[in-house]
Amino acid sequence: MSIDPSQSSVIPVTGKKLRNRDTWPDWYTQLRYHARFRGIWRYIDPNAADAPHLGSAAPPATPAAPATTSAASATTSAASAATSAEPAASSSSGEATQGEPQGLKEWAILSSRYTSLWNWINATVDSEILSSCLRELDLLHPDDDPSIQRIVRLLKERLAPTDESTANTVRLQYIAVLDLAKVGHLKPEEWYAKWHDAYVRARAHNIPEIQGRLAVQQFLLAIAQRMDPTWAQRELEELARAEALETPITPLESYGKWYSTLIHQREQLEGRRNAIFATLAEGSEGYHCPCLATSTRKHRWTPDKCHKLLMALGKALPPGVTRPAIADSQLERIKKRAQLDEWKAVREQMEELPDAPSESTYGNITA
Repeated sequence: MSIDPSQSSVIPVTGKKLRNRDTWPDWYTQLRYHARFRGIWRYIDPNAADAPHLGSAAPPATPAAPATTSAASATTSAASAATSAEPAASSSSGEATQGEPQGLKEWAILSSRYTSLWNWINATVDSEILSSCLRELDLLHPDDDPSIQRIVRLLKERLAPTDESTANTVRLQYIAVLDLAKVGHLKPEEWYAKWHDAYVRARAHNIPEIQGRLAVQQFLLAIAQRMDPTWAQRELEELARAEALETPITPLESYGKWYSTLIHQREQLEGRRNAIFATLAEGSEGYHCPCLATSTRKHRWTPDKCHKLLMALGKALPPGVTRPAIADSQLERIKKRAQLDEWKAVREQMEELPDAPSESTYGNITA
């Protein structure tokens, strides 16, 4: 037996309201999904033929054919009854007419789903826009039953952008997400979520920015600016090699999955690193660190955030951080303490961090 979505009468309201052409694509996608999930899209589809309104009251039962009716007439009546009973869902045992208990049950289920979708539309469409549409439909069809299909048609006529306009909007949004990787301050996992959403939209419209070698190159260049310079630069070199040797190029979608996997692996490493540093804290405030001359002293930040230790091991300081005033001799002592066995786990974890630029070495200390 299939799941009956009508048992969950309230459709969750998420995202932005339908207010203008910019919000139409997302809203329409949700509408179509909710209607298809509940098996009532044929009554909602604005591009389909006119569909009946699924009111809360069941339609009248089809009168039974007289006993004297000929076989041909009975066949015609049965076909007519089946047509009039179209809104009723098919049961597992076959078609059920509206006059039968099973037909009434199926009609009630469809009506419940239909009403739930109407409540969702009321909650997700701007009230002024919806009121205006209802007034217009009331003038055009004063004696007809209200229809969600007619409402959606009118909303589409007023708010749906052209395919060309939508594709251009999607294109600009995708480019903006790439730029966000270069200048923004999002974490890699946050940026990737935005990129993937923009990519899915772009794929629906097949824009040039996600096709071929240039799409892969722009993706890697965006990541190389700030997110992951080492990985991206290596892949750019592989991309150039593939082009020179005329070998197949890995598609953009695969690079996206690859980068997502790398982000996940690094999050796991970060979790292990935090566990190591928590052990170093020994249950009290602060952390032991090779930068401190005695084992009884601590500071409030973890060793991988210690600027003195980063400099001593030849690691890059965070962007915008000014080099601390520290003598080369002190950096050398910190480096020697960091080589002790008790700091092995810290050294291994800090090997994951980027090295200091060669043109910006910290004194004469090297890792």
